[in-house]
Amino acid sequence: MLPPFEEEVIEETAAHKIIRNADGLLAEVPADGHSTIPHYLKSSITCPEEWKQVKAERFSLDHPARQIDVDAIKQAHRPDRDYPLGVHCGSMIGVVRDALTFEGLTVAWYDYPEMVEDMVETACLLVEQFLDQVLGEIDFDYASGWEDICCISGPLVTLDMFENVVAPRYK
Repeated sequence: MLPPFEEEVIEETAAHKIIRNADGLLAEVPADGHSTIPHYLKSSITCPEEWKQVKAERFSLDHPARQIDVDAIKQAHRPDRDYPLGVHCGSMIGVVRDALTFEGLTVAWYDYPEMVEDMVETACLLVEQFLDQVLGEIDFDYASGWEDICCISGPLVTLDMFENVVAPRYK
């Protein structure tokens, strides 16, 4: 998200803080600041109208920070380097899960499948825009991606959703 949400403390007790994080999620975190997975309470995106607003404000392909300084990367990672250089190819549905929360994604897929598909398409366009700027310009040794869409009980998305919404964007 560009720009990210302003991080703020909404409520605080001796044990926990309720915060709004940079992704716009309300989360419960330990008041003492020790590291743990936050308990997400609510997303800033719960319906198509909210997605439309957040998309317009924070997912613009025209945001100046989305223009990659290829020359700076070339200067920092010269072709004669003695280490491998990778390019991150992003995520199509994991970032949507992060934006909606685990529960929010499962509900949205059934209530607002068109919204979820538009979110996946937006993630894809952002990845494509980045890759179009760097591939062919910088000599990468490997590529990586990320999809955290399974848990101990199984997948977080249906096979139909993955085959029809996510996989085509990887192609």
